[in-house]
Amino acid sequence: MRQKQFKDYYVILNLPRNASSAQIKRAYRELALVHHPDHAGTGGAEKFILIKEAYDVFSNKDKKEEYDRELALRDRRKTGVLPGGPAHHDLSFVKERIKKRAPLNDFTPMPPPKVTLEKNQCPACSGHGLLRDKYGLLRNCGLCKGTGRKKK
Repeated sequence: MRQKQFKDYYVILNLPRNASSAQIKRAYRELALVHHPDHAGTGGAEKFILIKEAYDVFSNKDKKEEYDRELALRDRRKTGVLPGGPAHHDLSFVKERIKKRAPLNDFTPMPPPKVTLEKNQCPACSGHGLLRDKYGLLRNCGLCKGTGRKKK
């Protein structure tokens, strides 16, 4: 029997796990506008379906509570608090990781990353392609038409 793949709807809607219903509604509306097939074409259809599925779960109180319980259960299994998690199997991997760890005096810090801005990036949206309108909703940038690049 094939197990149904679990989807993290909080990640899909880009929300914290303690998000309020107003935050969930706002995130859904913004993402639905951006990824709606009428605006994003056929490429946005799959993303739009996931966004709609997430909102359907979060807008129903009972479904949201059941989803949050399942998510908490999965988190506890990952950390090994519940049987079936990694800590309840073989602990030899912990000993191996400790042996492989480098001494602290051999640590050399990495240089900070160099940030280079693209020369032809749109000045209005800083290359993102999206801007917030007067209502706070995400819209395609009018200057670059959502591409993030200056028109030549």
